[in-house]
Amino acid sequence: MTETKAASSQTPAAAVPRTEQWVAEVEQLFREREPGAFFVLPRVVRRVWQSELEIASPWVPPPHRKSCVIERDRLLWLVARDELGVDADTPLPQRLILIARPEEDRLHNFSREDLLRYYWRLLFHARIDFDLGPKTTPARMTVAELRSRIDALGQTQFDEIRSVLRTEQMLLHSDDPRHVYAEFVAVWHELHAFVPGLLPLYFPSLDNEEAVLRAIGPDCDAVALLEATRPCDLSPTMVIPFTPLSGDVAEALLEGSQIHLASRSPRKYAAIVRHANQLRVAGNNVRAALVRRQAFDVAPLDLMNEARQELLREIEFLVLRIQAALELTDDEVRPWLAMCERLLPAARRGFWNANARL
Repeated sequence: MTETKAASSQTPAAAVPRTEQWVAEVEQLFREREPGAFFVLPRVVRRVWQSELEIASPWVPPPHRKSCVIERDRLLWLVARDELGVDADTPLPQRLILIARPEEDRLHNFSREDLLRYYWRLLFHARIDFDLGPKTTPARMTVAELRSRIDALGQTQFDEIRSVLRTEQMLLHSDDPRHVYAEFVAVWHELHAFVPGLLPLYFPSLDNEEAVLRAIGPDCDAVALLEATRPCDLSPTMVIPFTPLSGDVAEALLEGSQIHLASRSPRKYAAIVRHANQLRVAGNNVRAALVRRQAFDVAPLDLMNEARQELLREIEFLVLRIQAALELTDDEVRPWLAMCERLLPAARRGFWNANARL
């Protein structure tokens, strides 16, 4: 009888899944660093953005759906306190940050270290959004000041920034240059802090890091925010850099290429590259990769290495977008790179039905 009582008394503790226990511990670590941040179900963040952006259809995914900054009174119209994990007597700050948890079916793939790094990155980005929101209003940043920052980056580069962020569904108001600038600052600092190797893939025309920092640095103390959002038991050295395609994959992508001098034309190469760039801007990275493979076949000898690097960059950017869309960990995304090794050489030949093969 005593043993039965002892076993039954342990049941409630054992009923709590271990994953939920350490996830709650991780979230508490971040709450201690940033009391105004709340970790909620993904649907809560989507609901807030759908209301704020007046998206009528529940099937249309809102942009920037992994985090949001919102006024307290507005939030309480949309979200119940129990969804925030607080009771009715808990005071809330004037402005809050909502961070979307990974989807339930994805959470079991996260280790504790993965989740720490995942939340740190999202919170760092959200804190920049939190700080830049008031700073980029017309009352704080004049049109001339905004124009000077855009000119420092370059108008062509700023157009590329807008296109990339729109494609990645990061812009709430793509026609507002203030919002585009503020979101760029957050995205650029996020990538620079966590995966600097991806900056050339996201923003290929911004090849001067020092010039970018001079343009956006005064508006955001990224170093201080990065440290302020880091949980105490996570070392700054735990940031994992992006791993580019291996040499084996690169060779497989170029499999079957033969150097025919007669077919290599600078004019034809330039035209194909322009087409590939247009496809990238439109967000069609699969087609862009296939077109860049064609560009390699016609590239002049002195441009073959450049064509090869652009092809690899396109594949890396494609895999990056897949990783972001599916919320894959770094380990889970590696098979996608390997899959590109096998698919691209065959895909460039196009689809052949039975009649075409005859």
